[in-house]
Amino acid sequence: MEPRVFAASAGNNTLLGMVNYTEYKLNRMSELQLVNAGKVVYDAAIPHKEGLAGLMVSEQDLELLMTKRATFNAMIPKKREAVGISKTATRNMEEIFIETNDFLKKKMDNIMLAFRTTHPDFYQQYLSARIILDLGHGGEHTKEEPEQEQDS
Repeated sequence: MEPRVFAASAGNNTLLGMVNYTEYKLNRMSELQLVNAGKVVYDAAIPHKEGLAGLMVSEQDLELLMTKRATFNAMIPKKREAVGISKTATRNMEEIFIETNDFLKKKMDNIMLAFRTTHPDFYQQYLSARIILDLGHGGEHTKEEPEQEQDS
């Protein structure tokens, strides 16, 4: 049950002003603002436990609200830590991709040239595997293919 319903049914405009959180507002709050809003609702509900019971809000419901608020509050730093780890991993992956592409272009492509005449099918399979497809995930990606020597 929304706290606004109780406040409105009790005609308590002060309480209504304190707990007037719409879904729209809640969806746009930061994590810390949500924790604080949960505390405001809990603190506002405690003096009205008897009236809330008539609206089928039990003391256990209020305790559950407080427990969930505390759990959510404890998870905020973990979320930030996970985001930081993810950003670092993404940055590291970019470096690895650059290093790998550099290795393939400067070393493997040249090594594979030795197989062009002795094992042409193997060489063609390598060339096919080296083609990087641009599936439209951005405008600045280009299709890369290993450099091939021109037959003289």
